[in-house]
Amino acid sequence: MSRSPLLAAVLFVLAALAPTAAQPKKMQVTLESSYEVTIETEGKVRSLAFSPDGKVLAVGAEDVHLFDVTPKSANETGVVKAGVFMGKTSVRALAFSPNGKFLVFGHGDNSVRVWDVAAKSESAVAKLHQGKVFTAAVSPDGRYVATGAADKSAVVWNVHADGRLTEFAVLRDELKVEQTVRGVAFSPAGKLTVATEGGAFRTFTLDKSGPKAVGGFVPKTALGAARIVGNPTATVFAVPSGGNVYLVKDSGTPVGTLTGTHKRGVQDVSFSPDGKLLASAGQDGAVVVWEVASKMAKYSKSRPGEFTAVAFSPKADDSGDVTLAAGLEGGIIHILKLSYR
Repeated sequence: MSRSPLLAAVLFVLAALAPTAAQPKKMQVTLESSYEVTIETEGKVRSLAFSPDGKVLAVGAEDVHLFDVTPKSANETGVVKAGVFMGKTSVRALAFSPNGKFLVFGHGDNSVRVWDVAAKSESAVAKLHQGKVFTAAVSPDGRYVATGAADKSAVVWNVHADGRLTEFAVLRDELKVEQTVRGVAFSPAGKLTVATEGGAFRTFTLDKSGPKAVGGFVPKTALGAARIVGNPTATVFAVPSGGNVYLVKDSGTPVGTLTGTHKRGVQDVSFSPDGKLLASAGQDGAVVVWEVASKMAKYSKSRPGEFTAVAFSPKADDSGDVTLAAGLEGGIIHILKLSYR
C-alpha cells in the first residue's frame, strides 16, 4: 500500500512527458495588400480570368479589358473591342491558353473568339452556338477549347497554331439532359467535364475518334445554378444556388455545403491554385473566401452594390500568396493578395 503514492506520482510524470495528439492546424487567411481599378463600361462586369503566370488580368464586360497586375496598382494594357448589337451584349466567359499566347472568350452574340495577346489582334471568330456562350476552357496541352452555351450544348474546338478554331465535336444528346451548359473543365490528364445548370455532369475523354463518355451524373432535383466551376484537378465542382455553394464530385457525390454567410444569391465562384480555398461573389456585395476542407468562411469583403465575377490567379507568388480579383457590376475591380498557411 505504501508504494501506491509513489506509483501514482511516476504515472503522473510520464503522462506529462508523453507527446500530445497532434491537433488539426486551423487555416488562417489574411489580407496582405489590396487595391482597385475601374473600367469604363455601360454593361455589367460578367467574367474575370488571369493568365497562367498570373501577370495579366482579363475583364469581360461589353469588351475585354486587359490589365498588367504585376505592380502594386494595375495598368490597363489594352482593350479587345468585342461589342456588337450597339453594345447590348457582353463577354460572359474567358479562358487563357496554357502558354498565355491566346485569350478565348465567349460572347453574348453566340460567338467564340480568340485574341492573340502579344500581337493584340483577333485570331479567330467561330460561330456555331445558337445561344449565349456562358463558359469556356482550354485543355492542358492547348489542343482543344470547350465552350458551353444557352443552346444546351457544349462544343469542342480544335485549336491551331495560329489561333484558328475548327469544330471537333458538338455535345448535346451525349449530355443526357436538355439544360443550359454552365460549366466546362479539363482535368490535368485532359478529360473534359461538362456541367449543366441543373447540376448534371458528364465526363469525356478526347482522342482522334472523337469524345467518349466515361462517366456522368444526373441529380434528382435540379439546382438552378448560374455558374459551375471545377477545382484545378476537375474532381470537385462548386455549384452556387441561391445564397449557398454546393460542393460535389463529378460523379455526383456530395462533398459539403458552404452556407450561412451570403444573404443573397451567389453569382460566381473560383478555386485557389491548390484547391484549398474557394472564393464566392454575391449579389449582397460580399466576397467570401472559404476553406474547402472545413467548409468555413475565412475571409470576407463587403462593398455597396453586387459582385458579379471572381477569379483566383492560377499561380501563387514566390512567397506562396495568391491573388484574387473580384468585380462589381458597375466596373470596379478589387485586387486582393491573400496569405494562408
